[in-house]
Amino acid sequence: MAGGNRSVAGGTQAQSAAALSVLSGMLVLAAANHDALAGPDAIGAAGSDPTVDKTFERGEAVAFEPGPGFVVFPIPISNPTIGTGLGVGTGLLYQTDAGSAPSYTGVGAMATSNRTWGVGVLQYLSLDEDRYRLSFGLGYASVHYDFFGAGSDAGDRGASIPIIQKGYFTNPWAEVRIAENLYVGLQYRLIEASTEIDFSDRDGVLARLLEGRQLDFTSSGAGPILDWDTRDDPFWPRQGHWLHADMFVASGEFLSDFNYRKGHVSFNYYREVFDDGILAARVAGCFAGGEVPVVDLCLFGANNDLRGYETGRYRDENALAVQVEQRWKFAERWGLVGFAGAGGVASDIGKTLSSDPLASGGLGLRFQASEDYQVHLAVDGAVNLDGDIGVYFRIGEAF
Repeated sequence: MAGGNRSVAGGTQAQSAAALSVLSGMLVLAAANHDALAGPDAIGAAGSDPTVDKTFERGEAVAFEPGPGFVVFPIPISNPTIGTGLGVGTGLLYQTDAGSAPSYTGVGAMATSNRTWGVGVLQYLSLDEDRYRLSFGLGYASVHYDFFGAGSDAGDRGASIPIIQKGYFTNPWAEVRIAENLYVGLQYRLIEASTEIDFSDRDGVLARLLEGRQLDFTSSGAGPILDWDTRDDPFWPRQGHWLHADMFVASGEFLSDFNYRKGHVSFNYYREVFDDGILAARVAGCFAGGEVPVVDLCLFGANNDLRGYETGRYRDENALAVQVEQRWKFAERWGLVGFAGAGGVASDIGKTLSSDPLASGGLGLRFQASEDYQVHLAVDGAVNLDGDIGVYFRIGEAF
């Protein structure tokens, strides 16, 4: 689980692209009421704003306040992969020194209508006037979802089996500022997972695909991370960009059952094109190679790339997604968004551009939950090329 939900390592053996991203984002929100997709860089930007600091001290926003710096946060969940449900997070916010961004300690739990549930703890620290950032999280999740197999053809066929994945996960990382708005660091990721077929007939082709080494295993690896964030606001940016890149190498030397590599790169761009109208764009890619376990391939639809597709229906060693979103604040605390995007999955990066495209679009409604800063309650409706409709409820923007 990436601290501050930097990316949640996009698609763990416990189907974390959907369930664990909700859980880790909830822990951050419980502690600091931040956008579940914002990450520690956004928290650093918010910490430099006196208005936001005042909000932190009061423990306000959409949480309720048992005491100074302590919040409890209920979060509704709606996701095509894991269903509807509720998460609850609680957290303590504090600063290690006057020049650092807020640090936090959070605990959370979530459960959904398809019997998915998870619990976790998260510790994030900003040190030495925000020069150093460290995070450690630990959690457990039991995730129910439909497994379609690997490759775009498997997703197109639509044949699936229901499975249950249970596992422990942790993703500690540390970054150091090397230039203005630029951080580099290292991460470690450990997943201990088991897979069960949630179906009486275990003799199908897809069921046999999961037999043997794919059912119970450990994924353990380490690698570099990079964040370059120039956004002017972590919740509703009007200008700037955010580049994030990470990679890890799983190896038997790190106690992993498989030797493989996996990385993610994303670039978000924001520009105000008219009064209270913001054009946002995102390009995101996932790349894997080696002995990649089927359940740890790149998942299309993870991290809201793209909305409208069930996370994990399309998976392969490479995935690309491009999306644009027009945001418009039509009233003091109300806004609308329209979005569209396209992408694909394939066994190599070139084929993702030439394969049959996966595309979707939709509309969303926003309500500003805090008077002091622009974190929003969001409801999005999306439709894909197959006519499937997905409804998403969350706190904060898709990207």
